[in-house]
Amino acid sequence: MYKLATHFHTSESSPCGHIPAAEGVAAYARAGFQGIMVTDHFSESVWGGPARWGGSGQGSWNALLEAYVSGWRAAASAGQKLGLDIFLGLELRFPANLNDFLVYGVTLAFLQQHPWCYQGSLQAFHELAQANDLLVVQAHPFRSMCHPANPSWLDGIEVYNGNPRHDSHNDRALAWAAQCGRLQTAGDDYHQTEDCRGAGLLFPQRDRLAAADLTRALRQPEQYQLLRAVDLAADPLKACSKP
Repeated sequence: MYKLATHFHTSESSPCGHIPAAEGVAAYARAGFQGIMVTDHFSESVWGGPARWGGSGQGSWNALLEAYVSGWRAAASAGQKLGLDIFLGLELRFPANLNDFLVYGVTLAFLQQHPWCYQGSLQAFHELAQANDLLVVQAHPFRSMCHPANPSWLDGIEVYNGNPRHDSHNDRALAWAAQCGRLQTAGDDYHQTEDCRGAGLLFPQRDRLAAADLTRALRQPEQYQLLRAVDLAADPLKACSKP
């Protein structure tokens, strides 16, 4: 059995993240997870454009990326000590609106090769994602200030977002995903201690998941189940709390 957290922020790389990566990884280890997708915010509104980083050249972009992946690196270091797989992901936003998109299967090499990719459009990025075996999943599409994107540019939809400080209208997201025939995901949207509620994906027949297999596994929904905090019999806050 393999439990994967799909929506996880760190204080190192997300301004709205309040928990250091190592502390968050430890919480999910106590909650019985084997893997975590680190999906810190990746957008111009958070990281700025070329002017902020001294120009549009590759060196400026690489400096930005080193800052961005600091949360993932810290999580990976903690995960290695605790036996958890830590995957690099994104919560990507484009300038056109306030929609957010979880990107799975991304690598640092991919990001280095596509500078300032968050300044483009969802359509252009999805074409890039398809060419590089990435998955683009719209996060909380019915949350206030968000709206459903063109499903042609999506691989999946987050149908359960467990963040307790937002009403993500998960029922509407589930209905829309079923209507569109897109992959469905669930996640805690972890920013603070109380957000570790046990949501994610459960792979009953797996005991590990390699980065090279990640997107292939996610493209096979018959192989996993959605974990939603509302379905958990045990107290998720107790499960994730410090001993």
